[in-house]
Amino acid sequence: MQISVLQPVVYELAKAKSEKKPREYSIDVFHASEIGGCPRALYYLRSGAEAIAPWPKNYLRLEDGTNVHTKLQKYLKEAGILLEKEGLVKDELLGIRGHFDGVIHITLASGEEITALLEIKTINKEDFKTLVKPKRSHMIQANFYAVKKGVKHILFLYYCIENAKIKEFLEPTDLNLYAQTIETVKQIKQCLIKGTPPIEKHEEDCYFCSYTRICRDKKEGDGKCLVL
Repeated sequence: MQISVLQPVVYELAKAKSEKKPREYSIDVFHASEIGGCPRALYYLRSGAEAIAPWPKNYLRLEDGTNVHTKLQKYLKEAGILLEKEGLVKDELLGIRGHFDGVIHITLASGEEITALLEIKTINKEDFKTLVKPKRSHMIQANFYAVKKGVKHILFLYYCIENAKIKEFLEPTDLNLYAQTIETVKQIKQCLIKGTPPIEKHEEDCYFCSYTRICRDKKEGDGKCLVL
């Protein structure tokens, strides 16, 4: 006999725990984890538009992601690889900030020793199978951290949440991508001043976007923007 007694209790506790955590996320800051996404979504977020999530938030899954980060950072520290644990990176002028997962010192198969920024991402089994390089949004995010930290390499560690398999990608920092990232933020700021959403959009993000409805209906936010 299938019943549902513990599930609602567990879900509610996970939600309460998540909502008690201190939040740095607000509309007055561009977060590095967001700037690689859809420009229109970022515009609506910063303009104070109403967010309507297309799917209920899975608080247990959020907790799983946090636990994976903590576990892997602990292992790397014990191995003597983790030089610096997660920390804040910010650009005060543009109002961009975010947290990197760590800085590591590793020896490659060639014998070369390098220092790299560590970026840990949890991923589902379907995406894990087809992953052959870091996702562009993740590269934009980590590249911002690495350039600001003065680190020349980025090591992406993708952890499959369903089966604990891992894929790693080592990438060089990209100053051109960093410049494009800064330019994107500047352009979104200009759009906020004008009150007009950016023309560019990432349609592949629409399925999970909290602003898909307002974007589709060509509505705008309430005009308030604390970034400027």
